[in-house]
Parts: sequence; structure tokens; C-alpha cells
Amino acid sequence: MKGNKHKTIAYIIGALLGLLIFLIALNLGLFNHRYSAYIVLSGSMEPEIKTGSISLVASQKYYKVGDVVSYAQNGDFKNPVTHRIVSFSYPTGHLNDPHFTVKGDANKTNDPADITQNNIIGKVIFSLPYAGYAANFSKEPKGFLILVVIPATIIVYEELKVIKREILARVKFSSPIPKLSIIIPLTGTLLIIIATTNSYFMDKVNSLGNVLGAATSWITKEAGSENPASLYFDPSSSSLPPNVNLKLMLDPKGYKIGFVRVEINFDKTKVNLATEVNTTNFLGNVILKTSMNDANNSGRIIIILGIKPEDVANASANNFEIANFDITEINGGAPTDIIIIDSGVQIVDLNTQVVPFISSKAIVNFVMPTMVGSI
Repeated sequence: MKGNKHKTIAYIIGALLGLLIFLIALNLGLFNHRYSAYIVLSGSMEPEIKTGSISLVASQKYYKVGDVVSYAQNGDFKNPVTHRIVSFSYPTGHLNDPHFTVKGDANKTNDPADITQNNIIGKVIFSLPYAGYAANFSKEPKGFLILVVIPATIIVYEELKVIKREILARVKFSSPIPKLSIIIPLTGTLLIIIATTNSYFMDKVNSLGNVLGAATSWITKEAGSENPASLYFDPSSSSLPPNVNLKLMLDPKGYKIGFVRVEINFDKTKVNLATEVNTTNFLGNVILKTSMNDANNSGRIIIILGIKPEDVANASANNFEIANFDITEINGGAPTDIIIIDSGVQIVDLNTQVVPFISSKAIVNFVMPTMVGSI
């Protein structure tokens, strides 16, 4: 009974030690540089994220209102702040990246300056309350001894006792092995100290010591990817001249869509828009659409639409048209593509879930003029 109790304690210590090692390895980039872990030392966002929590942050292709993000304030990536995106704008023009306004839920005012995607480290996807205290304590010599060396010694000792019993049972050797149960654990502990102290005192895991402005745990979940929505053009292939009307279509695969952002690129030296971008009434709140003149100058179209509050009850989950525009030939020759830029796409349903998607391009061919000569 006593032995089982010791085993249980050893397993609990091992699990906690494993978690600590995982977080350290995570911050050293041994798994994936997309993820980082930080200790929250500020109580500005209590009670959503407790002071002393460890937050797991993952970089994203794009961010939206409501996302809880860790960002580098004034370019200081060593001391990031974590707050919620409350709005966005395009102060440098619609063809450039948006600026995000961020705010802590417990704060009365927004953060002093807007941020861009270049400032954002990632979105908070998970937080573990109070675990940061242990991680911070482990960076001190006393904490390192208590949380790493001693637990490792206990685990080694318990496992060696099991091995000893198995050896004795096999060889039917009843007398104890002199000092073996002491010498081997001590040797193992010494090796652990040598192996881990070097990296410990090098203090590589700087990000675990960073101080974060706390954030809320409101996190937009991503819908399942087993049935992604489909973005495509109709027609998918066409010939110029004459001018062709291209429809940007969305098959939501059953999701009721509340927000769409789409970025389209084309070769402006081969084709141009012949009309303004026309949006439909399915998403009647036009947040942004690139003008014909700006699109033809840049070869880039951005369309951002949201559902109107009065249309939410009648939102459709069926195939619908997002927008349409006419294209005209500028300089023919080899076929060219009208491409949906996946990194510039965001689709959100009425439950604030990010909808996975696939996209298809439109192929534009050019008709060679018929040469007519006289006899």
C-alpha cells in the first residue's frame, strides 16, 4: 500500500516535470516556431486569465476583431503585451494591411497605439492557470533544485527499486545489493544536474520570463476542416475579347456565413477591370471593396463584407455570389490567371467560427484576331 502511494507521488511529480520540460522545449523552438509560451504576470485581465498563468500563443495567417493576441509594443518582442483586438482600420489606404486597435477587457481605454500584423506574435489558444509561478520559480537555483533535481531523483530511485526487485526475483538472490539503491540514483542525479544545469544557467528560455499584459480567454474556435467551404469563379475559364463578367462564388457547405474577406490578384499588364466591383445582398454590409482604378493600378482586389443585423435570422447556408466584375484585355498572348490569395482570405460563420476553405482560380485565354486579306 505504501509502495503504491510512493508510485502515485512519483507519477504526479513526473507529469509535472514533463510539463515543465515541454514548455521549456516549446520556447526553445524544438517543436514548431509557430508556438510560444509566456508567463502572465499582470492582473489587468483578471479573472479571465489568472495572474501567474502560462499562455500558449500560436501565429496565424490573419487576425480579426475578437482575437486575443500577444504583440510587441513599440517593437519590443521580449516583453509582449496580450490584449483583445476590438477594431481595425486602413489609415494608409485599402491596398495596405489593416491597423488593429487593441484593449484589455479590464482596462477602461484602448491601448495607446494601434498595431499591424508585423507587431503580432500570435493568438492565445490556451492558458494554464498558476503554472507560471512554478516555471518562474524553476529559474532560480533553489527552485531548480526543488522542481527539477529532487523530482528527477525520486523518479530514478523508484524505478531502480522496481528493477532491483525484478533482478532479485530472477536470480533468487535474497540478500540486498550493497549500496546499489543509493549509488545508482545519486549517479543518475549527478548526470541530470550536469546535463540540465548547463542549459539552465545559459538562461535560453527568455520568453518564459517575459511579462505580459493579461488578456481575456475569449478565443474564436476554428470549425472542423473535414468539409471546407469553397471559393471559386464562375466561369472558371473564359476567353477575351469580348469582355467577360466574372462572378466570385462561395459554397459554404452548410455554414451560415457572417463575414468574408477575400483578396484577389491578377496580372494588370494582361487584363484590367472594365467595371467597378459589384457586391451582392447576401452580405449587405460593405466594409471595403477596392475601386476599379485602384485595382487596375495594383493588380489587387480586396473585398470585405459582413452580414447586416437584420439579415442574421435569414442567413443562407447555400451557394451564393459574393461579388462580380467585368474584365477586359490589355495585352493578350499566353493565358493568365485570376487568383484568390489564400493568406488574404477569412471566412467566419454566425457562431464566430473561422470556416476552413479551399479556393480555385479563373483561367483567362485570349482569342487571336482573324486576319482577313484581299485576293
